This record gives sequence, structure tokens and C-alpha cells, in this order.
Amino acid sequence: MNSNLDTDDPLVRQVSYQQHLRDFAIALLHGCSQIFLQRSTLVGAATLIGVLFGSVPMFIGGLIGLVTGTLMAIALRYNRADIDEGLYGYNPMLVGTGLFYFFDASPELVGVTIVAAGLSTWLLHVLLNRHVPALTLPFVTVTLTAIELINAFGLADPNPSPFIAAGELNPHTSFFLSFGQVMFLDSVFAGVIFFAALLAHKPVAALLAALGVLFSVVIALFVGISETQVNTGLFGFSAILCCLAFAERSWHAAFNAVIAASLATLCTVLAYAAGVVVLTLPFIVSTWLVMGVGRCWERQVE
Repeated sequence: MNSNLDTDDPLVRQVSYQQHLRDFAIALLHGCSQIFLQRSTLVGAATLIGVLFGSVPMFIGGLIGLVTGTLMAIALRYNRADIDEGLYGYNPMLVGTGLFYFFDASPELVGVTIVAAGLSTWLLHVLLNRHVPALTLPFVTVTLTAIELINAFGLADPNPSPFIAAGELNPHTSFFLSFGQVMFLDSVFAGVIFFAALLAHKPVAALLAALGVLFSVVIALFVGISETQVNTGLFGFSAILCCLAFAERSWHAAFNAVIAASLATLCTVLAYAAGVVVLTLPFIVSTWLVMGVGRCWERQVE
């Protein structure tokens, strides 16, 4: 039979169309899960559910960023395997949730989010081509720049609703809010969903992340951070990401995770003292530093 007849068959086209939609949906879910450095539709779905429950505007912003980044990668024919892994979805999604966290929703903010998500996708592509472990650097770079531009030109109104934490240290609140704050969420329920999904998908990752939270709380209290601030989870989310970056079944990986988490917490404390918004920059710097030291050690051993 002529292959052209097969491709012209409406049933074949419908099946192909459905397959493309399925692949696109899986890429989006993987993009969500890559925020937690995982490739999992379960973690991706849990991320979407958690954000939706925590904040509808942030869910919309995150979805705009996620879809924009993934579609742009497809349109520019970036590496298909990287797209399917969700690598072009997580930074744009963080950009969207971040901008809709700091500013009130508006048509102007939607436009800025689309542009910013596209820029973060392009920046990730550049870093991948240079074999640089990008982590969340595109998100941090683009979001901090967008915040400055939005404020400078008055493109959107700042979000007027600050998060008010409980006065006394509550271990459960601090623990789950640390997971929620990975997505800017002041929601214990969202944190529970994120942790449960990680535990179901990769127990060692969830347990190392929990260890990261423990170290972040101890370090933050030791250096004089108030219990009220520790309760917010703001000193734990970078530590969680550090531990997820080294989530392997070995004592060496656990040691690297603890060192990176501790460094990230100290960096977060310094940024807090200086009154500077750094987003996940402590995670990036600490992870790069531990990875770099590890490579140098391996070269010396060889």
C-alpha cells in the first residue's frame, strides 16, 4: 500500500493528533516535576494540584509560563528528549508563579510573564548547549530582572497580602511550609502534597529533603533567626532543592546534600539580613560549589 494513503487516512491522523497531545501533556507534567528535580508525572500532577489549591492566580501564572516555555522549545525545535524530560518547562513555570506571587494579576502581567518565560527558555537552551548545570538560574535571572522592570515602569501593582506566620516554632508548620515555599506557597496542605508525591515517587529523595529541612531549621535558629521567621519555611526551600540535587542511595551523596543544604541556609540567612530577594540563588550557588569541589577531589584521586 502507498504510505501516502495511510497518512491521509482520517483515523491515522486522529491517532497521531491524540499521540501528540499525550506527549505534550506528559512534557508539561514532567516540566512541573522538574521543579523538584524529578521526572515524574505523579510529582508533576501533585505540583499542579498543590499550586492550584494554594493560589489560583499563581496557578494561572505558572501554567502560562509552563505552556509558553514548552511550546517555544517545540517551535524552535530544541532537543526533543530535553523537551520530553520537562527541562524547558520548570524554569518558565517558576517565572510565572513567581511574578504572580509578587504582583497582582493583570493583562500587563500576563504579557510580561509570556515574554519572561520565553527568555528563561532561551537562556536554559544556551546553558544546556554549553553543558552548564543550569538548575534554576534562568528563573532567578529572568524573574529578578522582570521584577525590577515592572517596578520601574509601573507595569503591575505589588501583591499587598504578606504572609503572617505563627509566633512560636511549630515543627509541622515549618516542615511542610518549607516544601510549599519551593513554589512560593504559604500553604501547609500544598507542602503535604509535594512531600507525599516525592515520598511515593522516590523515597530517598523525600527523606534527604526532610533532612535538609531539619538542618535548615537548626542552623537558622542557631544564628539567631526568630522562630516566627523560621516558621514561614523561607529558610528551608533552598535546602530542600540542594538535597534533591544529590538524592542518591549513598553516604557520599547524603554528605554532599547536607553540606549543600547547610551552605544554602547560611546564604539565605545572609540575604535575609541584607533585605535582598534572592529566590533560589542560594540553592544554585551551594550546589555548584559542592559539585565543583567534588569534581576537583575526583581529579586528585585519579
